[in-house]
Amino acid sequence: MPKPVLISADWGTTSLRAFLLDRQGAIVDRRKAPKGIMKVSDGDFSGTFSALTGRWLNDYPEVPVLFSGMIGSEQGWAVAPHIPLPARLADLAAALHAVPITDNKCAYIVPGLTTMDAHGVHDIIRGEETQIVGVLDDSATGESVLCLPGTHSKWVTVADDAISGFQTCLTGEALAILSENSILGRLMEKSTGDENEKEETAFVQGLTRATERGGLLHHLFGVRSQGYCRVIPRSGLRLYLAGILIGHEIRGMRETYPQIKSITIIAGQEIAERYGRALEFFGLQT
Repeated sequence: MPKPVLISADWGTTSLRAFLLDRQGAIVDRRKAPKGIMKVSDGDFSGTFSALTGRWLNDYPEVPVLFSGMIGSEQGWAVAPHIPLPARLADLAAALHAVPITDNKCAYIVPGLTTMDAHGVHDIIRGEETQIVGVLDDSATGESVLCLPGTHSKWVTVADDAISGFQTCLTGEALAILSENSILGRLMEKSTGDENEKEETAFVQGLTRATERGGLLHHLFGVRSQGYCRVIPRSGLRLYLAGILIGHEIRGMRETYPQIKSITIIAGQEIAERYGRALEFFGLQT
């Protein structure tokens, strides 16, 4: 087995994922537990992490430990303050926040990022900054735009090997809330697997609806009425809603970044493919 050089943990609200990495960044071993910061009720973060990775800590006592995610928030182990933009890898490294795992060993929490838009409204990132750093290229010229879809989708600009700007969209969380806790979800049915083509058509219909007049709030109610009138199959209503929300997200970000023609997506395969289709629908390369 290659010699590990880093223990890295993505410690979020609901889960803890830890990785043992070699010098090339390859994953040598991994651990996962449903022990996000909201699940550590007694505040024993050190004990929780040691229980999951104790063998690594014992076998490789000299290997540094790096945390990212909500573990550095006010609800986490300790606050790793957000740092302002532009931010480079060296800026994040200089602001690492140490926390004690044992009497003889500390871990280091990566700080989040903060910015402010032209209207004076603040925006924040915590956790995604490590993914963004992974695609920084000191040989690149000009400005690039990244999309990190998810619960809170992030649209990020990078330039001159630095994170230069970002905006957050509440797309994934809105989809979950509206599907599970609003009148829109009452008619939704689970997919049977027999109508995949119709369901994918529903997603495109949602994207199309997002290009039309009337505004997001009006478009949202149409999810219920189109299902009620059997225009959209009820097994496709969630994808229709997803198309509307993602479509409005992309429309808003195209206004913010009118110069973009190509987007780099950073995500797992399924959601990356979904956003890839949506971005291409709006004429953007991915």
